[in-house]
Amino acid sequence: MPREASAGSCKITDSDLRSWEISSGFAFSGARGNTDKTDIGLRLCYEFDDKENRVTSKSKYEFGKVDGITNEDLWRSDLSYLRRIGGVASRGTRSVFFDLSSFAERDEINRLDLRFGIGGGLSADLPVSPTMKVNGKALIFWEREKRRSLPADDFASLHFGAGIEKKTANVKTSLSSVFIIPINETGDFRSETEASVSVPLSTAVSLQLATTLEYDNEPANETIRKTDFRYTTSLNFAL
Repeated sequence: MPREASAGSCKITDSDLRSWEISSGFAFSGARGNTDKTDIGLRLCYEFDDKENRVTSKSKYEFGKVDGITNEDLWRSDLSYLRRIGGVASRGTRSVFFDLSSFAERDEINRLDLRFGIGGGLSADLPVSPTMKVNGKALIFWEREKRRSLPADDFASLHFGAGIEKKTANVKTSLSSVFIIPINETGDFRSETEASVSVPLSTAVSLQLATTLEYDNEPANETIRKTDFRYTTSLNFAL
């Protein structure tokens, strides 16, 4: 079953005078004594938006070790191109896009040597107020998955997603979900829900709290649980 770990969120600035944004995030925690623990998270995002075309690139790396044993070692990169096909060519208005997306990822702990995919479909932005926006997407992907000691697997999948964002001068909150259904695997599906709160510390730095709940109806092996809950605290930097 495909496991689509989120690479984090990248949002374009609200200014109509600026068409691009670069942001990065860093998270670190550790402990020494009765338990030796180290957790590191890195994220890099780029977004370009000229009101007709939108390009988004997101990458992340996560590593964790407890008492000398690695318990997390994964990376993921996403690249998306959106072309407006409906709506008004202005930010903050309802718009429909043709969405062409791709991703690649590796997860050492879950024996995933490499998974990559490319897909296309439709996505939409639907502002409901000056400070709130909902969005949705529906795409079909072709994916290739290679796990350790297993032959490569090619399959098609449907990706359905929805989200809501609210931004004020003091805080930004978001909630998003994605539902993934492999076309050639009857009864198999996966979902992922992410909620985050971001508080600006300055014009370029913010503190983000995020939680992710993942559910896999058919895990890759018996040692992986169907439900996975994660939470992170990170500093984000924007240019």
